[in-house]
Amino acid sequence: MTQYAVRSTQYEHGIALILAMFTLLFVAMLVIALMNVGGIDQQIATNHIYDVRATYLADAGIETAVYNLRQNSSWSGTGGNVTFPSGSTSYYNVTVSGGTITSSGTVGGYTREIGADYTLSGASAPYTVRLDTWVEQ
Repeated sequence: MTQYAVRSTQYEHGIALILAMFTLLFVAMLVIALMNVGGIDQQIATNHIYDVRATYLADAGIETAVYNLRQNSSWSGTGGNVTFPSGSTSYYNVTVSGGTITSSGTVGGYTREIGADYTLSGASAPYTVRLDTWVEQ
């Protein structure tokens, strides 16, 4: 005669529900973690865009100074607002003092500053402006 072991199922009621709940909890935590990483990446990209725009604004300020110094050797600087196509308003500031041009651009709380030493030559306008050094800070 063959004997078979009979397994008791007395303590197994509800185990499938517990396993399903833990699986659902794990999947939910995974989705939340992936969404968080995606949000962080988007913020990093936005910060980079603001930083690049601020650098370009500061660069444009140096170019504005060179243009104005060619016309007027005593030009001392300016500032102004710039609106990008995305609608964000930004501003720049240019100062000229003692052979140095300092330009700063600000976008979305990010400020970039560029300094340039220049030499001015010529008897009358349009003067020749030569940039001797260029330092991004």
